[in-house]
Amino acid sequence: MHSLIRKVDIKNLKEHFSIGIDIQIQRDCCYAVINDTGKLLKSGWFSNPMFEAVSLIKELQSSSVVYVGIDAPRKPLISKRQLYLRYNDN
Repeated sequence: MHSLIRKVDIKNLKEHFSIGIDIQIQRDCCYAVINDTGKLLKSGWFSNPMFEAVSLIKELQSSSVVYVGIDAPRKPLISKRQLYLRYNDN
């Protein structure tokens, strides 16, 4: 695992991270970790989501506040989504 770039929250003396996980049935689950400014710090694919997701959350939670969002549709999507989040690194 790559080490994460961390930003310290002076008020609470804790870092804040958000983890987004996209649950898939026919392929591995993808994830992304961002900080409180929205900077992407880490992303990838979980080949064993039950173990790897919990391990990542525990690693971050030991010294920071962690928010987790899970995208898991109740049924397969009929077509591609119309809206996507786009990042601009500038």
